Amino acid sequence: MADRNPPSFCRSLLVLLTVLLAAPLLQAQADEAGTQDTYDLRPHFRQGQTTRYSAWTLHQISESMTFGPRTKTTQTRLEIEAELIWQVEHVNEDGSAKCDLTIEWMTVTARYGDGPVKYSDSRQSSGEIEQYHRLLLAITGKPMTFQVGADGTIESISGTDQMRWAMGEDSSEPKDLDLVESATDMALLAAAPNKIEPGQQWNAQFQWLHRAGKIDYHYTYTLDKVGPIADIPIATVTAEASLELEPDFSLFPDEAPRPHVQLTRGAVKSQVMFDLSRHEAVGRNTVQTHTIEVNQDIGDLTLNVITREHVQGQVLRIAEQ
Repeated sequence: MADRNPPSFCRSLLVLLTVLLAAPLLQAQADEAGTQDTYDLRPHFRQGQTTRYSAWTLHQISESMTFGPRTKTTQTRLEIEAELIWQVEHVNEDGSAKCDLTIEWMTVTARYGDGPVKYSDSRQSSGEIEQYHRLLLAITGKPMTFQVGADGTIESISGTDQMRWAMGEDSSEPKDLDLVESATDMALLAAAPNKIEPGQQWNAQFQWLHRAGKIDYHYTYTLDKVGPIADIPIATVTAEASLELEPDFSLFPDEAPRPHVQLTRGAVKSQVMFDLSRHEAVGRNTVQTHTIEVNQDIGDLTLNVITREHVQGQVLRIAEQ
């Protein structure tokens, strides 16, 4: 399981934390505001509506490997920053829409163990980690087109072939499902209801990629409260998810006994501030933690690998038209 290939940058955008959500003054304003009976948390797409977001993600991975009497621990730290543009291209009669997402620029700062800090920026011609930099150049400045349902659920994606072509021999990256995850966690509230009262909930399920296989996310969303913040009507929504891992056994040698792979701990907690005038997210705050354990019999010994991941980040609206 030890793997130094960079995890998908797009997936890293799935984990988001906005400073607006931590401001006690803004929360106090929301607490004091009155509410109506029900609210519509669907997108309400408007053709031409364009929003720019900044995104930041910190991905920390600790991997402990034990084989017989020997144990080795490695640490990886990835910090990613980006600006993205979300634009509604066309709205259908049923309320669904075609939307474009473009990553304008992206940077990554990486450190493995006690090694040097290395940096890559898509706005520069070269970076300190060649594989990272190739990926940054491949995925930035190229619009991705999404078909989005009236409830904010991503139905399909197109326009990613040019990214894979730009990666050349690494044409397996980026994967469409990672990009769908990024769009789902950007401007929308997925599977949102058209009528909900503060305190009520709705559920949604997603399956996203992980380097160990696929992870099923079982989400429960709660509309906490509604009130004005800086004269903007804001719905504050929290989301919590339990996780289940579907291992990818093709990652392991065919000739070896099948390993035992399990997700021993996993949870996601997110908070979203949703602008009810434009029906889009103002800020999103998500923290995900999970632990995956692999046991592989090799002769008379067992290889035990425990990977602990902590991901936090933020998406914040910085401009709109």
